[in-house]
Parts: sequence; C-alpha cells; structure tokens
Amino acid sequence: ESGSGKELVARDLHRLGSEPKAPFVALNCAALPESLVESELFGHEKGAFTGADRARRGAFELAGRGTIFLDEIGELPLAAQAKLLRALEAREITRLGGERTIPVEARVVAATHRDLEADVDAKRFRQDLYYRLNVHVLRVPPLRERLSDVPLLVDHFLHSICERFGMRTKRIDHEAVALLQAYDWQRNNVRELRNIVERMVIASDDDVIRAEHVPPEIASDGGTESSTLQARRTEAERQIVMDALDRNGWHITNTARELGLADHASMLKVMRRLGIER
Repeated sequence: ESGSGKELVARDLHRLGSEPKAPFVALNCAALPESLVESELFGHEKGAFTGADRARRGAFELAGRGTIFLDEIGELPLAAQAKLLRALEAREITRLGGERTIPVEARVVAATHRDLEADVDAKRFRQDLYYRLNVHVLRVPPLRERLSDVPLLVDHFLHSICERFGMRTKRIDHEAVALLQAYDWQRNNVRELRNIVERMVIASDDDVIRAEHVPPEIASDGGTESSTLQARRTEAERQIVMDALDRNGWHITNTARELGLADHASMLKVMRRLGIER
C-alpha cells in the first residue's frame, strides 16, 4: 500500500548490504515526466535534447556500487522498461545522446503497490522485465498489520525529525505510544505516522511527548473495541516486563532469561518497543 514504508525497507537493505557506504539513489517512477525518464536513469550527453547544456550522470552512474531504489516501478513507460531490462541484463548503460557504453554495478531494488502480474497480462508491464526483477520478493504489510513496529518507527522518526529541526531528541511516554498503537493508520500508513510524530514534536514544549500531545483525531479513533484491546494487550505486556525487571533488580540478562528471550539484545529491543527505560 502507499505509504507503508517501502523506501525505509530499501534503505535498510542498503545499510545491511555489502556496500553500506556507497550511494543510495531513490527515484519515484510515477513522479518522472515521460520525456525525462531515460535521462534520470541513464544520464545524457551535452546537446542530447533541447536544454541539455551539459553532460549529466543518471541514477545508475550516481549509485556506483550502491543501491538504486525504483519506487512505483509499475508506472515506468514501456519504452523505458525495455532499456532498463537491457541495463540489468548487460550490466551496462549508454547515456542519452551518447555512443560509449558505461559498465554499472549498482544493485536495483524495485517497489510497487500495483499487481504487476495483472499488468503483465494486460500488456502494461513487460513480462521479461517482471521476471528479471522478481528475483526475491519482500512484502511490506500495511502498518495496521504490524502495530508492534509503531514504537520503533516513532523512535526513528523522533531522532530524524529532531535532528532536522536542530533540537535535542525528545522522548515519548508509554501512554502516548499506546494511543498510537491503538490507531489503525489506514489513511497513509507509515507516512501518516511520520507526519503525526512531527506534529507532536512541534506541539510539545518539553523533552517528553505525552498522551495530551497526541492529536485528538488519532486518540479518539483509537477508542474502538479492537483498538482498545490492542492498547490493553500492550499495557499488560509492559506490566509483565516491568514486574520481571523489578524482580531481577533491573539485571537485563537475568530478566531476559526469566521471560524466555534469547539474549540481552532481545530484552533491550522489547524494552524499546514498550517505551521502558530506567
């Protein structure tokens, strides 16, 4: 679905790959004018078209040994699909208006919200390109199907938003997190969550974001029966973890062992998700 965090997943794939310090280049195929698609992907030489007053590298060259993220690949025009297939097969490109072939090494991660198999049947997407891209598939479920990710995403957005605003990173208390987990995020998934976190950062005058800073449309919508059940489960889990920590004198490894978790790191991950800190 739109806004489900596909680019965040792609960036993590890049970060965990063999060349994390190489460039990560993201292109939204749906946002590119058809006349500029090839130039954006493969670059162009000076004089290749009206307004091309200098040579320019495209995404494949800019990425080097890094990663190209092609979002909404299903919107790519058929002519550009053929040239993309050629680049993936031959591992080389030719700039628009150029004659020299340039070897490329970038890894391509593509994403779409469309049913590409249906588009292939309808001749809107090339079958050969579909199978060339369809090497390994990761489904990114909508946020409402993975509400346990909300605390980690909120923490990530708090750090990035506060850094962008040039302020000290704020914290969020567990009641505010519970309200965010009780919401279904059907409107725009992770993108909507990021916007809400930014609103809360602006609304909060101190270093802690509390339940009162959660926008009313989010807090009130979380009052449905199913959402309330989710919030109660989260609070019950938090209480179980807190009690175990108290019994073990906040010794992380011993608490992890009591709760049947794998190790110290797993316990810390659970604590971050539940907003627990000493």
